[in-house]
Amino acid sequence: MSTISQPPDLANPAAAGALVAVQTELVALAAKDTELLALEAMGTTGASGALVRAAVTALKADLVTGTVPVAQLPSPSAVAAGMESAAHFNALSALSSHVINFCAPPYYGSGDDRITTTVGTTPVGTAVTLTADIGLSANQGVFIAGAGAAGANYVGTVVSCVGTALVVTPATSTEVAAGAKVQHDSSAATNAAMATAVAEESITIVGDGVTYVNGPWQNAATVASSILALPSVFYGPGMTPCAIRLKGTTPLVVADTGPATGGWRFETESESPYTDGAILAGMCATSAPWGQKTAVFLSLEDVIFRCPSDPNICGVNLKYVGRVQGTQVVSDTGTAAAFPLSHDTFAFQMPSYYCVPQESIFCLTVQGHHKGVLTHERSHISSLYTTSCELPIVVGIGEQFIDHAVVDVCTSGVTGEGHVKIGLLAIDQGDHMIDDAGNLLRGEITYKKGSGTLDVVGGTGLILDDLGNIHSIWVDTSINNGGNGITVSAGSANQGGTMKFSRGTRTAGKCAGAYFETLAASKFLLTLKDNSTDDLGIYDFALSKYVLTIDEATGSLVLAARFQGAKGADVVAANDITLGNGNLFDITGATEVQRILGTGWQAGSEVTLQFDANPNVKHNTAAGGGYYGLQLAGAADFAASAGDTLTLLFDGDWWREKCRAVI
Repeated sequence: MSTISQPPDLANPAAAGALVAVQTELVALAAKDTELLALEAMGTTGASGALVRAAVTALKADLVTGTVPVAQLPSPSAVAAGMESAAHFNALSALSSHVINFCAPPYYGSGDDRITTTVGTTPVGTAVTLTADIGLSANQGVFIAGAGAAGANYVGTVVSCVGTALVVTPATSTEVAAGAKVQHDSSAATNAAMATAVAEESITIVGDGVTYVNGPWQNAATVASSILALPSVFYGPGMTPCAIRLKGTTPLVVADTGPATGGWRFETESESPYTDGAILAGMCATSAPWGQKTAVFLSLEDVIFRCPSDPNICGVNLKYVGRVQGTQVVSDTGTAAAFPLSHDTFAFQMPSYYCVPQESIFCLTVQGHHKGVLTHERSHISSLYTTSCELPIVVGIGEQFIDHAVVDVCTSGVTGEGHVKIGLLAIDQGDHMIDDAGNLLRGEITYKKGSGTLDVVGGTGLILDDLGNIHSIWVDTSINNGGNGITVSAGSANQGGTMKFSRGTRTAGKCAGAYFETLAASKFLLTLKDNSTDDLGIYDFALSKYVLTIDEATGSLVLAARFQGAKGADVVAANDITLGNGNLFDITGATEVQRILGTGWQAGSEVTLQFDANPNVKHNTAAGGGYYGLQLAGAADFAASAGDTLTLLFDGDWWREKCRAVI
């Protein structure tokens, strides 16, 4: 911690009042952080003690630990009036050496979002005339559209800027016409500030407003090409990781009707010449044995990464970063996307499965990219909001967790190849909830549907809970190793059911409910299981009663409605006959009947034969070839006549006569 040498300015009544105002808080925090104690002895030369109050305000998120509520410290609004951002950061620097003012020397960054244009034709060189003064100062970065090599955008350094007369270095490479965009650029400043983490081991970079970043590219043509590059730190046995915290000083606000506001916004106009090139990324080419990862533990708080609409650049690529944690993080384009997008970019990629600790983002918003969030093993997102992403959630290999996700405007909600557990997934205006044709996803999804249609393609390894209304599910249970194709848990209290089938328009050969195809012998078509005391069975709402119930105590099946059988196709009399589907059959012809095929019938089955002629029905013929003989009343043959009926029960070995009617 830096030494504080300035004495209290108690002659200034306002300053003295400021110290008194924080005295109670300092006493409460004394046991928690010794750096805050320095405020008791710190005075001010700023108006009305603003310096003291600003320091307390900034420290409330950076230095306060333990159980003391943040609300007990002064509100930012109480110190905002008349407080310059430079003084804010200077106060922090006086209290803690690990807090970096990236706007101050030697970094010269900027959070100024003002934009101007060039006046007249600007020739190649170092002098540029601006339409308006946008606050550029010496050593800051500057962006000039089209003034770089071969007409690319120029990113250089300000030598001086007096009013609208700008001098830059190096010289521009291309002459630009009047009206070329000019703005601040803090790419170099941000990279330089993050690089200090290697020596400091732990730094916090605090910013506000809009920080424009447009290059040059770092780690070019690698797995982590980016404009902002996290330091390259060996990741492996014996590593010495460093921590970098990027924190916005104002709360970030996300709305579903427009772009996110507030926070600290990193914004680019660049397009990436590299696959997966991003605004922010990191890597270490020498790391082993766990891939090209950098041992940077990154924390993001109230930060936005914004790309152009229909971007040809990714937002944040942390695949090769040691660890990430954050809250209120946004990666977007700031505008609604029109599908299909031109480029295969992603908004936010979590660290890869090589990471040992679990990655955790409390609140993540992604928008406007082809892919929204790419998760990997041990990724944990507490709250995810995606909009205008064609593939909002792409699940990598390994096990991932998303507690709550809202997907708005997409073509497919979830796709990928790993294990995902989503506590609650809400999809609005999407064509597909799950696109898993390869049946690679494994895990659990609790789903609530908004509007639009909904299809589940594949998804045999998923458990879908509380589906609500679902358009269609296709399941190939053979891929699931003989297990459950789809498991559906109990519905909501006001509906009670778990799955609803509506017939819709009748199509020949189609069914309204569940369709089962090519079930092998001994496979269950429908299994009912109940672990409660509620009735179990089939309820008919039109009759307001159960028409079929199961008495679990006795295993009895209770039928409370009319039982209607079916008449099968006519069977021609023969020594061995085969009965089709049904329980009543006309027997035509007069050939003697000796045996009936047992295939497809289980013990306890009952059939009735109605004779159209006068065949003899043979008693006590031995079984053979799957055919079983008849045991008739009186141990004698039955000489049937037209109109007679014979009812038989199958016991697994014989067809035994139950009764006959002789007409």
